[in-house]
Amino acid sequence: MSDFHNLIEREIPRLRRYARALTRSGDRADDLVQETILRAIAKSHLWESIEGRGVMHDGEKPSPDVSARLPPRPCLRGGW
Repeated sequence: MSDFHNLIEREIPRLRRYARALTRSGDRADDLVQETILRAIAKSHLWESIEGRGVMHDGEKPSPDVSARLPPRPCLRGGW
């Protein structure tokens, strides 16, 4: 199994918890996680090209040059 598939497998419990918080339904959460994983696997070639550049990998923070290109995060309390 590839590193990408191992990474996805490790994230399933967190995805399930988040999906349950969003949907408030175990069945709907499982469907959402399954659909999300299928989409990620279908586009795994995009993720592997990102991994090769060292953007993010297994919990690491993005490198400074990548952070500089990200749009600013909006403030939740209003304004920027």
